[in-house]
Amino acid sequence: FHGCFKYAGLFSVSILWPRHTGIYDTGRGGLVLRGERLRTLCFYAGDGTTMSKVSKEGGPCPEFCHQPGAKPWRCAFAPGRLREGMAAAGGDTHNELVVSSSEWVHELPATVAAFFATPHQKTGQEEVRRLHRAYLREYQLTPREVPLLLLDAKRSPPFSELH
Repeated sequence: FHGCFKYAGLFSVSILWPRHTGIYDTGRGGLVLRGERLRTLCFYAGDGTTMSKVSKEGGPCPEFCHQPGAKPWRCAFAPGRLREGMAAAGGDTHNELVVSSSEWVHELPATVAAFFATPHQKTGQEEVRRLHRAYLREYQLTPREVPLLLLDAKRSPPFSELH
């Protein structure tokens, strides 16, 4: 955990939209966050390798795509240019939206819309189930308020309720 301190203050997430359902999948699942509760720092149309950029000058978003001389394979889209970044994103690869973690943590539990598991690993599904139950207990919420979902990018729609 000590190595994670350099990432304090930011969180990297993926945006999903029709025909763009790629995530950085570790088989462990994740959270569906409410976008209106997030403060965007930047967006990468693909893998932004943000973990390697955090400790360097410029932080996780050192080069914006709209700046003169920006390299398209490594630049980030500024918060006001999210639509441009989404248009540049590939369909089956994950993207990275870098958000400030302080706002979404401060706004808990309202930040989290749902938990999700992926169909790839049953052990990951069990871990997500356990974390979901603990979250509901901690914030005195119901599964109706914060559901448990299955994300299967090969299906349409990609989310379904996990029982």
